[in-house]
Amino acid sequence: MKKKLSIFIVAMLVMTSLGSVYGEDITMDEGLNKLQTLIYFAQNNYYQELSNEEILDAVYDGIFDPLDPHSVYFSQSDYESFTQSSEGFFYGVGVSIEPEGDYIRVVSPIDGSPASKEDIQPGDILKTVNGIDLKGISLDEAVTMIRGKEGTPVTLGFQREGVQDLLIITLLRGRVEMNPVTYEVIDNNIGYMRISQFSANLTENYDKALTSLIDESKVKGLIIDLRYNPGGSLNVVLQTLDRLLPTQKPILHVDYRATDDETYLTEADGLDLPVVVLINEWSASASEIFAGSLQDLGRATIVGQTSYGKGTVQQTYPLLDGSGFKVTVAQYLTGGKKEINGIGVNPDYVVENKSYELERINKEFAPMITYQNSIVGNKDLDTLGAQQRLNYLGSSIREDGYFDRKTELALAKFQLNNSLLNSGILNQETKEALQAAATKKAAEDIEDLQLKKAEDILNGL
Repeated sequence: MKKKLSIFIVAMLVMTSLGSVYGEDITMDEGLNKLQTLIYFAQNNYYQELSNEEILDAVYDGIFDPLDPHSVYFSQSDYESFTQSSEGFFYGVGVSIEPEGDYIRVVSPIDGSPASKEDIQPGDILKTVNGIDLKGISLDEAVTMIRGKEGTPVTLGFQREGVQDLLIITLLRGRVEMNPVTYEVIDNNIGYMRISQFSANLTENYDKALTSLIDESKVKGLIIDLRYNPGGSLNVVLQTLDRLLPTQKPILHVDYRATDDETYLTEADGLDLPVVVLINEWSASASEIFAGSLQDLGRATIVGQTSYGKGTVQQTYPLLDGSGFKVTVAQYLTGGKKEINGIGVNPDYVVENKSYELERINKEFAPMITYQNSIVGNKDLDTLGAQQRLNYLGSSIREDGYFDRKTELALAKFQLNNSLLNSGILNQETKEALQAAATKKAAEDIEDLQLKKAEDILNGL
């Protein structure tokens, strides 16, 4: 009887709340009163108990729903993960792994990581974590088990070829740096540099690469590969452009709504070396600033395909309780005042790589084309497409379109590794990143016509 009375009272409150503003513009005070009514009803009548934290996090999330996909609220744990990924590091033992039958094989320890200081070798089979047998456990679940807070111990059990007993090694989790730059000297003394992300730790690694290629190897030209680069820090991309352009050249214009617009100029004389930049349809945000501004100033030749077209600027704000939020505050234009958002950077030479493997997965994998989010309990085509791509990338989860907890975990792991909010929700940003990652993998075995074109340009100088 008490429960029925509670429902009746709340129903009357809802009717009163709605009736008072029906046909009128709602004020903020009226809206907050209505929100309190809805929270009260949900907490007292939903069939499962809801904590204050759960329902308030949902309210905070909802504030950002009308905004663009890049504006989000972070819970405490989400904000910590986001901050780590955007700064180019995580806390764990630092070992690269891949599936191997029912277990997991070590590819290599990461230089400077806790694993690199122990007797862990490529080819070792990881069989246990903290005494738990990993047989049948997916790669994503194993990674989650291995990672943790800095300074905490984790015990790993390895099977090594030629050794009968299991090798038991206990490590203290530590900060593991992810180097966003790889580089080498390729044919005809051309320098090649790939930038995977404009993360906070890029500048130091970028400078080392330039020093090695230009000062030590004396390369005659430089190819900078930004394909599949999702962007990153605005300050970092400005610093990298400083190294390549003359001083006092415009490299970025930012159009704010709340404050005065800004124009950024280079601050130092950069290198005088022929440069070709590679982009594709998954080069986004900061990578588009980089390519577009070099193109505008005639400093580089751009080769590949039209870039993604994300021309907005986000700022991240911490809150006192450890949570935070990221919100779109401006749009940017290249140094030559070209718009990027929804348009992208058009290359000087349009070159498309061909891949039978890419054609196969595009034909066989379900499309992810709706703008609705998918969560645990859903069964839909987008979830099927996500599951197919996650498995293609190394996960081991079901492929029937049903969104279960393992799918959620695999998504969260993928999001964390790709600088996305690791919510485990299949949203538009995650769909785009999954498609980009699967496309990148499918393209690994083809002849790189875009790179070949870049080499031809530099060889013809």
